[in-house]
Amino acid sequence: WDLGTGAGFYVDATAAPWSANYKMYTYVTEELPALIEAELPAAPGLMAISGHSMGGHGALTIAFKNPDKYASVSAFSPICNPTAVLWGKKAFGAYFGSDADAAGKLHDATEILKARGAPFAQFPDILIDQGLDDQFLAEQLQPEALEAAAAAEDADDDAKAAADGARDAATARAGSREKAARVLTRTLPALYVRLKAVRFGRLPL
Repeated sequence: WDLGTGAGFYVDATAAPWSANYKMYTYVTEELPALIEAELPAAPGLMAISGHSMGGHGALTIAFKNPDKYASVSAFSPICNPTAVLWGKKAFGAYFGSDADAAGKLHDATEILKARGAPFAQFPDILIDQGLDDQFLAEQLQPEALEAAAAAEDADDDAKAAADGARDAATARAGSREKAARVLTRTLPALYVRLKAVRFGRLPL
């Protein structure tokens, strides 16, 4: 479930045997949009991208690598720093082989932000919603790495102050029970994609 079928990590594999068919990056960025525009009454060139977990990783990295393609990007519990966690290391090692370290960074939202050093004017807001009780939060998802990558480039005192955020209370429903969920809203530094509405909270079940 973390490699192969259902876990292509939205990359074009370069190492055998995966390189024969695992071209998920090209599929999402080129083949699928062309098919949709050809077969459905979709507005040409008007696209948004979103995903969950590995799909959230894919949404962020694909949007960051192709900012002019998408009107918006959002992610739910995304793998934010895959080159630093087991899931990403395993996948990139298999799909890129000996080039895993370098190629993996090109498909890592945190590393892309670090390398860019400038804002994405195309995305004034990016929503990342992360469940606080997610069992994979600390070991695999690491949204704080993405947050730190943005904060590291901030030279604006006002943006730094805003990045401290504010805590609000929200109520989430799980089955028939009402549960209190802590929602943390942060305005991240404008230098990097201006991740304004990054919210760490529990999604309603």
